[in-house]
Amino acid sequence: NTDYEIMWYESSTGTRYTISGAKNLPALSCERVSDLSIALQPGDRIEVTPSSNPTPELHVIITCAEQFIPVG
Repeated sequence: NTDYEIMWYESSTGTRYTISGAKNLPALSCERVSDLSIALQPGDRIEVTPSSNPTPELHVIITCAEQFIPVG
């Protein structure tokens, strides 16, 4: 089992925001976070950090959709 956090790092301010709090994820299971909308800017990133198991085997898959919003 592994506790972990999913964070959004906003590079312009150097701030991290929690998307999903620490959870106890059993072996061979998965977590799905859906219906989430974040406007990422250049340099921003999504981070997944384990916190309870020193050597967890975590596999992360992130999918996204780009939206183009014309100015003017």
